[in-house]
Order: sequence, then C-alpha cells, then structure tokens
Amino acid sequence: MVRFVHLADLHLGKEWHGVDRTPDILKAFDQVVDYIYQKEAPLLLIAGDIFDKKLPSGNALEAFFPRIKKLLQKGVYVVMVTGNHDWNKLHEAFSTLALFTPNLRIFAKTDISNPVLLLEEIGCQIIPFPYPERGRLEGEVFLKEGDTPGMYVKISARFSSYLQGLRDKINPRIPSIFLAHVGLEGARLGSEKMLSLEDEPVIGEKDLPSWTTYNALGHLHRAQEVRSQTPSFYSGSLERLDFGESEEEKGFYYVEASNAGTKCEFIKIDAHIMYDITVNFDELHRLKDRYPDISNAYLKLRVKISQNDSLIEIRSKISEFYPNALVIETIKDWESSSQSKILPTYSDPVTAFEDYTSEQLLEDKFKADLMYALKGIIHEIEEEE
Repeated sequence: MVRFVHLADLHLGKEWHGVDRTPDILKAFDQVVDYIYQKEAPLLLIAGDIFDKKLPSGNALEAFFPRIKKLLQKGVYVVMVTGNHDWNKLHEAFSTLALFTPNLRIFAKTDISNPVLLLEEIGCQIIPFPYPERGRLEGEVFLKEGDTPGMYVKISARFSSYLQGLRDKINPRIPSIFLAHVGLEGARLGSEKMLSLEDEPVIGEKDLPSWTTYNALGHLHRAQEVRSQTPSFYSGSLERLDFGESEEEKGFYYVEASNAGTKCEFIKIDAHIMYDITVNFDELHRLKDRYPDISNAYLKLRVKISQNDSLIEIRSKISEFYPNALVIETIKDWESSSQSKILPTYSDPVTAFEDYTSEQLLEDKFKADLMYALKGIIHEIEEEE
C-alpha cells in the first residue's frame, strides 16, 4: 500500500483585483504540509499550475522553495507535473534542490522513452502527464495540425493511443498513479459550465485510464470525482481564486492505495472567505449583522438602486462600510435611464468576454470560435511575458 497527498492548482503569484493572493495560497499550503507531517505520508503529488504565470515572481519562488525543501529533508517524495500556467522550464528553477535530493521530480514534458516513474522506495509507479500544450511535448506523440479549432479534436484523439500504449509498461503488482494536468470531457468547471472539445485539448471520459490504481488530476478548480470504478479525482484549486468559487469547499485528497482497494478522503482546509452579495442600497449597513466576518472576506457587491439614488453617495457608503469590496456593480430597478452604471471589474478577460457574448444574439458555434481566438491571443501574450 502507498499513502500520499494529492493537490493541484496553487497558482502562486496570482494577482487578483490588485491583491497578491500568494499569502492566502501559502497559508493553505502550510495546512497541507502540517497534514503530511501528521500522517507521516511519504509522497506529495502536485497536478500542475504550481504558479500562476509562465515566469513566476521572485517572491512566489522564494516563498515556495523553503516549504518544498523542508518536505524533502523530512524524506517526503514530491512529484509534480507542469500545468498550462506553469513555465515549461520550471524544473530548472528547482534544479538546485534536485541536485541534493533524489526525492524531487518535476515533469514538464512527456518522456516517450521512459513514460513511467518507478518509486521503489515507497512501492508505487507514476505516469506523469503535464499539460499537453504545443511545444511542451517531446517527439511525435502529438502533432501540430494547424491553428484551427479542429486541431484540438485531433490532438485529443491522439491522447487515447498514447495512454492505451502505457498499459503494457506498468507493473500490475504495484499501485499505479496517473498524475495529469488536463481537462476531462464532461467534467464541471467552477462556473458549472461543461468542458468541451471546442475549448482546449481534453481527454475523453472513456480514455481516462481504467487500469491504474488512482488518477490524480489537476486543471479544473472544482474538487470532484470523475470516475468511481477507478478512483479518479480533481482535487480542485487549493484556495478560492475567484468569486465563482466563493461557495466551494477547498482542500486536497489523502489517499491510501493498493491493488486490493483504494481509500480516498477529501481533507477540507480553511480557505479565504469570499462573498458575492446582492443587496438594496438602503440595506448596505445591515450586511455586518448577516455576515459577522464580512470585514475579513473578499467582497463582491451588487447594489440595487432606484432612479433617484446618487452614484457618488453609493460609492461613498460602500467605501465607508466595506473598504475591502473588490468588485462593485449596480442593478437598476427601472427600465431605462441615462444615468451611468458602475462597470464591473473582472478578474480575467475570458470571464469579461463570456459575459459580453452571453448578452449578444450569437450562434453557439460562433461564440465558441470567438472564445477560441481570444484564448489564443491570451496565450501568445503570456508567452511573451
């Protein structure tokens, strides 16, 4: 039997509405470290998106290094795969640690010649599968098919062949773990939308390995079980990273896996409080009675206003009562008016664009094509950063 902790999507270095979320994320990660020590778990699996940007900030790296080093010094094995947010040379950033300990493994590419990591010391084998981004994969496993939405469909079909070919490379007598940062067709995002082939490369549900002991997944921020026959879980993001996750429980999985059976437990952590509240203007001052911890929360306010309400007064009152309100929107109770609206602030351009297109009378396929083009532009910008 092998015991391990599975987490994903830390997004260290995330800037959100002008707030550096790194301290919140590190506070959450420290709870994981404490649990590992408590359980004396010999293995930590991180399924991608360790950092939020392709080139992590010095502060994020400096804060994370000591925590990983401490785990390694305690004899804990740490195995990571890179995600779509991570730098594909992330292993180079950790190269100093890797020189002094055999316990650290970081996979930024699929290794066709040696696709299975055997950890004899703790009795398990791991199939690492970093995010399948073009330029990040070795060899000819995934071929470039051109810059069209259909390309991802073709790449996704190639996932099947690659994964099915790995079945003969594992030792069936030892617990095996598929560690991947990838979307699964039909899985739920935090916004309750379904991931589809039009959005990005995904694994079809039928192609998720059924011959492994456990499938440790990252990329989707909502913790969820995606297959019960073979235990397969997204651990979700370790912290609440957006208001769309304000009501989600956050945490990680503790797993005891053997070929005789696998026990999985979701361990909840104390994530930062977020509130997404709709309120009448004249009730603003009463929110503290309904939400006693509101002063410690990240806050999104939707304020219902009448035609006679002053936007200047609204801003003043919100500043007075709730200086930590990061997003402010107004809802007009009348049908038409020349009075201006406080524009919402979005955490990312994709969300803003989704809101915009949802209000337009556009065909679904055209919307999907627009979203695909936008994500391509964002990807190119991030690569240049």
